[in-house]
This record gives sequence, structure tokens and C-alpha cells, in this order.
Amino acid sequence: MATNEPKEEEEEERGVERRRKEEENESSGIIPLTSSHGRPIERPLDRDEEDEDEAERRAAEKHWERTLDRLKSELVPVTHVVAIDGSPNSDRAFSWAVRSLPRHDRLLLVYGTRKVPMPGLEVTLLERRSADEQRRKQRRKARTLAQHYAHRCEDAGRECYFERLEYWGSGDLAGQICRAADVNGAHTVVAGSRGLGPMQRWMLGSVSTALLHQCHSTVVIARDAPEPEREIQPDPSHRL
Repeated sequence: MATNEPKEEEEEERGVERRRKEEENESSGIIPLTSSHGRPIERPLDRDEEDEDEAERRAAEKHWERTLDRLKSELVPVTHVVAIDGSPNSDRAFSWAVRSLPRHDRLLLVYGTRKVPMPGLEVTLLERRSADEQRRKQRRKARTLAQHYAHRCEDAGRECYFERLEYWGSGDLAGQICRAADVNGAHTVVAGSRGLGPMQRWMLGSVSTALLHQCHSTVVIARDAPEPEREIQPDPSHRL
């Protein structure tokens, strides 16, 4: 009958030799990564190594937090000026800005009110009251527009500001808008192409043209039609 005693003795001797080598490696600072059979050794980290890893992780997190804070402080938000007047076309300009400009950029909404001449000394009380009432109406409309677009900016998740500009004429309004863009370092000026009625239509049309010539920033004119307007030519067969 065969016995397994020699094999058991050999395995015991190999185990003793393996433990002896592991003790020698640990005393010399050598950490084995694989066993004698080439298989990886799963060795749990001791307490000191866990503390060192945790300290390194926290230090790395603090480093990146400081880096992000520094980058945020150095980044200046990009500003875009959007001219509004309550008309559908200026509203289209606002919608284009919200949809097309980068989400993290801020929008400065500017609204122009025509200056009311100060009454002279030889005016009637009725004329003075009329001028005061006109100014109050302008301020009320400006507040209404500001509240309206504040809600729309909030719904769109955009950072918006509102500024009321006073002007004497269409050329002056364009200059005021361009000046607001320069003061705020605006990258883009967005405006509609037309207003509501014939007077507003002429006014806003001339303003958009003046913006193209006066502003240092990029000017975007939001058209009211998907294609450029064409001049309609009369049919030569129809004669008076």
C-alpha cells in the first residue's frame, strides 16, 4: 500500500521555505506581487498605507478645488447686448440670443426711451403736466418690459440685466446702444429689423443700419422672415 507521507513532508517543507522567504522579504522592505506559482498575491493594505492614500486623495481634491476657484476668478463672463422695444421683431432678437448664444454668457437687455424736452419758464401748467405724464408712461413701460424679460430669462436659465437708455433720435439711440456695448465689453449686439407701426418700422430699421456702422462689437440683425426681403417689381403687362 502506497503512502503519501513523503509528499506531505515535501509540501510542508515548501510551505516552511515560502514563509521564511516572505519573512525575509518583509524585513528587507520587498513586497512580493505574485506567488511562486505566478498568481497575484492579494495583500490587504495596513493602516498606515490606508492613511497615506487617504491623505494623498484629500490633498489632490484640495489642489483641484483651488485650481478651479482660481480659474473661475480669472474668467470674465462674456456679455451680449440685446436691443428690445416691445415689438415682435425685437422679441425675435431676444429669442435668437437665448437660443444661439452660449448659455453661460450674460445678456444685457437695453430699452430706449425718447427724451422729453424740459419745459421752459413760459409754459403752461398743462404742458408741464403733460411732459411729466409722458415720462411716467415711459418709466412704466420700461418696468413692464424688464419684468417680462426677467421671467423669460429665468425660464431659459439665462443671466440677464436690464438698462434703460434715453435718446433724442434714431442716430442717437444707435450711439447709446453701441456705447453701452463698449462700456460693458460686449462681444455681440443683437437687434430686430423692424418695429410695429410705420414710425417704429422706420425708426428701428434706421437704428439697425446705424448699429452696423457705429458699433465696434459684432452686430446681428434678427430678420422677421426666413429669407431676405426682395423688392417687388411691377408686372409689365399691367399698365395704367
